[in-house]
Amino acid sequence: MNLVSREVSVFGVAGVDVIGHDDRLNQYSHEFANGLLKHVSCKGLDARAETPHRIMFKSVETVEGSHGAVDSDGCEFILQKEDDRAWRVSQETILPEDELENVIRRGAL
Repeated sequence: MNLVSREVSVFGVAGVDVIGHDDRLNQYSHEFANGLLKHVSCKGLDARAETPHRIMFKSVETVEGSHGAVDSDGCEFILQKEDDRAWRVSQETILPEDELENVIRRGAL
């Protein structure tokens, strides 16, 4: 979880307004500790904007469960350079399916 900012906000999860750092940490800690997750990866990179301290991009995040379930979602990430000079995810938005299809159709992912 050192790759995730303490200020992180996750949007676009069905039935939830926003997920913060502690909720995300608890979720991943539970899933990894109990062997529920096998692998989490990102594929493709569609850089959208950048400044010296922030980068916004879209990618496809795939989560593979230990029992074979695979879930892929289009996501928009913002990486932020924090005070300790480490780059961490400060915002993640799960994209609606139609927006992901548009990104793929453009050939960006």
